Amino acid sequence: MTKLLPLLLIATIPGTCSPDVDDNEGAESRLPSDSLEHWVMRDPPHLVDLVMLWAPSADSAMGHRPWSSIMADRSPVKWDRKGLVKWDHPRKDGRYRKGKVKCPFKNMKSETVKADVSLYLTGDANGLIEWRMGSGYSREWNGIGLASSFWSEVDSLRYEELGSCHQDGPGVNEQTTYKLNLPGKQPLWVEESSSCGTMGCDFSLTFSLVPFERRLPCD
Repeated sequence: MTKLLPLLLIATIPGTCSPDVDDNEGAESRLPSDSLEHWVMRDPPHLVDLVMLWAPSADSAMGHRPWSSIMADRSPVKWDRKGLVKWDHPRKDGRYRKGKVKCPFKNMKSETVKADVSLYLTGDANGLIEWRMGSGYSREWNGIGLASSFWSEVDSLRYEELGSCHQDGPGVNEQTTYKLNLPGKQPLWVEESSSCGTMGCDFSLTFSLVPFERRLPCD
């Protein structure tokens, strides 16, 4: 399977092409081989570390990650406040939490740099349902590498593309959605997006515990 990236992310992601599979043998007999099987949190954290931290375990009966467990996590995130904020959008009895974290990325010179990633976690009173990791319109690193750094650490057999779109206009928008299966975790739905304007480009990855109701065409 070949993974399609937004045109603005001019980078080649390692391991995004699946080896040929004999239809008679069945793709289900092939197991991904990646380091996430023996995942441990790193310092500084990579994006995939935060996803592994917040995604509910596969044996959990709940369709969300309880806020109490997230508050208790020993996280490197610098939150903008101590507690949750109540907000009835986009869901009734909603909650959200915002913060930033420094993660390592490759810049356009292939140098490893630490850059701020903006985090926006949303859910309801029961727990976390969706979170966004974005570059913002950063002049520090321009956001290039945010998505590729994540996908480069995920075996291509663990995700499938569900759709993509491109929209021209005052701002150029690209969106691609995926279904992601990480080891020991419940399935996640992922939106990779980029939006460019006069201030530059904003790149982001949004992870959800439920299928996206919005998306496509680009919004």
